[in-house]
Amino acid sequence: MLGEGHFAGQAGVHTQGDTQAMVFFNNPSSDPAAEGWIVFKQSSDGGGSWTSVNVAPATNCLTRPTLYYRQDEIIITYTSGTDRLLARSVDGGLTWLTAADDPNLNTGRTFENSPYTERRDGQLKTIDLLLPYPEHAQAT
Repeated sequence: MLGEGHFAGQAGVHTQGDTQAMVFFNNPSSDPAAEGWIVFKQSSDGGGSWTSVNVAPATNCLTRPTLYYRQDEIIITYTSGTDRLLARSVDGGLTWLTAADDPNLNTGRTFENSPYTERRDGQLKTIDLLLPYPEHAQAT
């Protein structure tokens, strides 16, 4: 099984030719408040061998990270608590820039446990449920 915790076995995936990549949340605790890791795994030989990187910690959440994959850019979108976060790699997944490195990668709050971000027309576009819901907005 892939990973441990509430979403064990559930991963965001990409396949193209011999390249296979996946991202998942690994939290071996039964307590969602315990710290887990966003994990990125990749194979360039059709799954014969894999590299694995712990990309970023995530706590107080039940996140199912998603994966946007291009040769020149990989983006992982995930949650930690109600924060919607991005991790970005421009070297094929060898190194990662996270919200701990760049506050601009903390892109707001959400109820969605699997938000998705992609690059479209040069801009990052995210699909998820925003906080607060518009019908719950307070009148001033």
